[in-house]
Amino acid sequence: MARKVGLYLRAAKWYIIELFVRSRSPFTNGGFGVKPILQAILLADHIYQDMSTGKIIVAGTFDRMMVRENKQDKGGEEPNKAIPMTDAQRAGTPFAYINLRGIHGKATFILRYVYLDTGEVQFETSPITVQVSDPLRSAEIIAPLPELPRQPGGYALELHSGDEMLGSHRVQVEKHE
Repeated sequence: MARKVGLYLRAAKWYIIELFVRSRSPFTNGGFGVKPILQAILLADHIYQDMSTGKIIVAGTFDRMMVRENKQDKGGEEPNKAIPMTDAQRAGTPFAYINLRGIHGKATFILRYVYLDTGEVQFETSPITVQVSDPLRSAEIIAPLPELPRQPGGYALELHSGDEMLGSHRVQVEKHE
């Protein structure tokens, strides 16, 4: 009988500790206190979905951008002049592809694009809420992004949940002569 009481007390102690941890965790995810697992974060030119299979197709992934100095800033070219096709590479804006696992119920995320030389946030998305019925299934997020800053240096696309960064994708912007 004493052994049974000891087991009950031990179980009650762990239950109280678990409730305390859950209440203090930014990853409440339906009350489980489990941090989501970031499986992938990519920057890409285009993201499509095959309607027959539901598969996501990520095209043109990158982690480096080559930029040219704008000749108009120097007064070297006329405004509204036709630009060569080699300079028209920035016609579209990129997308972020994110794959997460271990979400229990509902979770909210924010993407931040940070200039690493200064730590300055270049842009931040509005909150992205994801709801998953099975934590073993992946949740895929496709987020359109604004045009990325072209100042040379290091950048990071960061995924945040609450006050914690789950992961990032580094981008290096280099000057092309």
